[in-house]
Amino acid sequence: MKEVLAIQKEHYFLCALILDIKRTVKRRKVDYIVLKEKLARFYDFWKKHEKREESLLRKFNSLGKPFPTEMAILDEHRQLRGHWHIIQESIDSGDNFSIKLAFDTDGAMFIEKLMKHIELENNFFKTIDS
Repeated sequence: MKEVLAIQKEHYFLCALILDIKRTVKRRKVDYIVLKEKLARFYDFWKKHEKREESLLRKFNSLGKPFPTEMAILDEHRQLRGHWHIIQESIDSGDNFSIKLAFDTDGAMFIEKLMKHIELENNFFKTIDS
């Protein structure tokens, strides 16, 4: 199914963007202008990706192939957006300590949850017959 392959490719792209952001944050001197640009790029892509995912889940339901934990996935999307909001607020503050703290806490939780979320979805997509 083309939509599944597209979502899986997007998952790889999201992971690549996250790794790039992590490398930027790990530098001794963080360029916050570059970081904001990378975060904006990630967020724009991720927001569109979530909408396509949720549409695909609805399509699977209508075909009688419901995602076993669809409500959990939708709840995870909400949780991820909450972590993202805190990260974005820290960037907007311009305070280096706040940014570092947000990435050490919410950033780490966001990345861990996102990677597990992607793995769960990809495992489900492997079970779908085209």
